[in-house]
Amino acid sequence: MKKNKINYPYLFKGKFLKDKRGYLDKFYDKKIFKKNNFRVIEVQISKYNKNVFRGIYMQTGKYGEAKFIKLLSGELIWFTIDLRKSSRTFGKIFPFKLSSRKILYTPRGFAHGSFSIKKSEVLIIADNNYDNKFSIGINYKDKNFFPTIKKFIKNKKITISRWHNSFGNFEEVKNKI
Repeated sequence: MKKNKINYPYLFKGKFLKDKRGYLDKFYDKKIFKKNNFRVIEVQISKYNKNVFRGIYMQTGKYGEAKFIKLLSGELIWFTIDLRKSSRTFGKIFPFKLSSRKILYTPRGFAHGSFSIKKSEVLIIADNNYDNKFSIGINYKDKNFFPTIKKFIKNKKITISRWHNSFGNFEEVKNKI
């Protein structure tokens, strides 16, 4: 994706040093966080069983969040949807296959969802506190996004929470942004 990296999600390589003893994976780099005007507020580790779909949701207004996302183990696809109304890519979905050697940055204004191909563990660093009252969500089966998502879930029997499965469609969410 050749766009301004600060305004769009992008993958970047962290510092990864490997030798016969093992490896060192430097996740936090003040220069990278500063370049993205990012202040750490919450840090979470999320564990997934195989074939779990989480999301697609985000927080709105002053509760919006930018995130750094790092796969610790497993295999995971992370979906971001541009919900910034003034953006030329408004309503577009961007899938990212996470790897342990790359870190995903997503700015505020992007909804997130993820699908675990294998049992997985993810580190998420957010620049704002989560508050469910300011969360909006889009059902993963929405006609605008499911063709892209379907390529990755390949008709597998997925596990999804009742809350995430109850999300409305993209048209309903557009009015809440």
